[in-house]
Amino acid sequence: MNRLSRQPLSVMIIRQNFFVLFLVMLMATLFIGLGWNKDARAGSVWSIDNIQVDQINADPRTARELAIQESEFKALPILLRRITQESDSAKLPTLSPENMSSAVEGFEVNSERLSAQRYTAQLTVSFYPEVIRNLLRTNGITMVEPSTRPMLILPILDEGRSGAIFDDQSQWRQAWLNDRQNGILVPWIVARSDDFAPYSSGGGFKPESLITEPNVFFSKRLSKNDVAGIVMASLVRKDDQLVITTKLWSGATIQELGSVTLTPLANESNDQLMRRAVDSVSRRLDDRWKLSSLHDHGAQMRSIDIVFQLQSVNDLVAIQKALDSIPQIRGRSLIALHRRAAQIQLEYGSDLAQLRSALIQRGFSFVTNDEVPILRLGSLRPAAAAKTAEDSTTSPSP
Repeated sequence: MNRLSRQPLSVMIIRQNFFVLFLVMLMATLFIGLGWNKDARAGSVWSIDNIQVDQINADPRTARELAIQESEFKALPILLRRITQESDSAKLPTLSPENMSSAVEGFEVNSERLSAQRYTAQLTVSFYPEVIRNLLRTNGITMVEPSTRPMLILPILDEGRSGAIFDDQSQWRQAWLNDRQNGILVPWIVARSDDFAPYSSGGGFKPESLITEPNVFFSKRLSKNDVAGIVMASLVRKDDQLVITTKLWSGATIQELGSVTLTPLANESNDQLMRRAVDSVSRRLDDRWKLSSLHDHGAQMRSIDIVFQLQSVNDLVAIQKALDSIPQIRGRSLIALHRRAAQIQLEYGSDLAQLRSALIQRGFSFVTNDEVPILRLGSLRPAAAAKTAEDSTTSPSP
């Protein structure tokens, strides 16, 4: 099962099985139940949407096969450019048809037309993440992994009448909810008024109350550890144009991500313009993540000792699992284990800023940032930093 397609009406089929309608429907039921690889689906970093194909052949089935192959070879370089730096574009690897077959996890037919000698379609192609990782690793090319935690998007609308507001029913918020992509490298979820109680009431509020003390309020929201940061995306209408300004709260840090002005295109509806506005913010988040998280397979190895807070020895298992999910970390060694802390040496293949960013993305927070930093995993209840530091400086257990 290495290639799936979705026929109109969302029927999934095995690519090679065109023999009997009953068999097609039976396999469709099985695949709908099983689902695709959770990392490779439409809207994910490993899937490329809207690939246009057009093939002519005396045999319509051959035309379809050639079109599917065409979509795969069009999609691969798009994916590789998405997860690598621009300076590596000229040396991105290619695949033979045989190797491509093992790299493609499946495809989805968004629309298609089949005539006696011609097949045209719009397809989504999904790739096996580990095959792509190995391909880049083998060729020594730096890559970026997608973020594991989403951003919380706070869409703020200012239409000039009553100032900037956050409203659950605003068109700007609805545009975010309707976006099919939902982020590529950085996934996101859309805030509700409930996320910002007690500042909100009746489904909306003015954000000035948040802006006055953002660090205090957002730190409380981020402490839930279900999001990596909070993005305030403010949209202002100026004549026919949209001006979108973006700020990011991550921990105690506020970053200005800049602004962009969009002018309506010819025959572009307001909904389409809003979708472009969402895309502009989403791309900005992806670009920021890409710059901070590029993973160089050939980077020089470094090491650092870190003290991790514990509430029980069982917490060590959760910490080790989280560390093992970070691609920049190549190895770890337990140096000392105490009742309230574990000292772990990490070997990593990136600079320290990238490692710090990756740790935060996996839910760690810095209690102190000394020469030997003290961290805790966000899902654990905060422990006293002073007590942890005291325990961590005792002699290692034999």
